[in-house]
Amino acid sequence: LFPQTPEELDDSDFETEDFDVRSRTSIQTEDDQLIAGQSARAIMAQLPQEQKAKIAEQVASFQEEKSKLDAEVSKWDDSGNDIIVLAKQMCMIMMEMTDFTRGKGPLKNTSDVISAAKKIAEAGSRMDKLGRTIADHCPDSACKQDLLAYLQRIALYCHQLNICSKVKAEVQNLGGELVVSGV
Repeated sequence: LFPQTPEELDDSDFETEDFDVRSRTSIQTEDDQLIAGQSARAIMAQLPQEQKAKIAEQVASFQEEKSKLDAEVSKWDDSGNDIIVLAKQMCMIMMEMTDFTRGKGPLKNTSDVISAAKKIAEAGSRMDKLGRTIADHCPDSACKQDLLAYLQRIALYCHQLNICSKVKAEVQNLGGELVVSGV
């Protein structure tokens, strides 16, 4: 994040990332987890129209915000800014989760969505760490306070994602029954 000479760099400064790089194309594969004999996508397709409309409205709102974020993020050179790299990765994962609610995208079942939520939480935690490093070096107290306020929100959202994904994973593992509500 901060300019460093090659001599200042340490091998421990580099972490390997386990993010899946997936295309935006939908791939139809078999769902290996079923709920009452049906895939999660099939159940989503059978929702009442008012719930489908509500989901569609939320997806449209999300896509509008995603477009704004993409436009803003594309202005930055991601090769020199770790926070931008993390934001782009998180955005791609969120888009895959949104596609799942519409029966599209690479996520095939609820456990894939849970795994994606965990990845977002992990990336958010790394973003929080980087942001706090920047805040520690920020000379402007107003900017520092704003940044710390945003970082608190990121930490809260990451914590919520971790709790939800752990609860969902436990529910899935108990008796092999899947609960789709809340996904």
